Amino acid sequence: MKEFLLKLNSVGKYARVTPIEYEARKSLINYVVDNKETFNFYNSSIKDLNGINLSIYEFKQAVEGLLNKKILRMDESGNINFLYPVSALPTNHIVTLQDGRSFYAMCGIDAMGSTLTFNQDIHIESKCSQCGQEIAMDIKDGKIVNISSEDIYVIHLDSDENEEWAGNC
Repeated sequence: MKEFLLKLNSVGKYARVTPIEYEARKSLINYVVDNKETFNFYNSSIKDLNGINLSIYEFKQAVEGLLNKKILRMDESGNINFLYPVSALPTNHIVTLQDGRSFYAMCGIDAMGSTLTFNQDIHIESKCSQCGQEIAMDIKDGKIVNISSEDIYVIHLDSDENEEWAGNC
């Protein structure tokens, strides 16, 4: 399993995440990306999470904290479906990491931001939510180096202003 790097910021959405919540989120994201499936909080085992260094109690507390902070989303069956920027459910936004792994991103902006989450170059295949036009993009060293059309526009809203940003992408 490849480790991803996420820098905890003193401002923004990650300022509210504790180190234990960060560890749980990191392991859950890697689980979804590596296994291409949701992690079920009720039926899956913490042993399924490679490299996690938390007790079962710490993990449960971390997931509860992430839910309360609305940083991840879990359905009524216990499936953890959304862990910004990763979606365990299919979307129109597929990110392929430099290490060869791929996953669905929650939205186009999240797909682009995945380069920072995973600290890797990425390739994105997406579709416009308005017209269905296929879009492809490569980001290397934090810069867009290839794009399928010059007629692509990005509309961005500051997600820090939304309390429930995991559900608003």
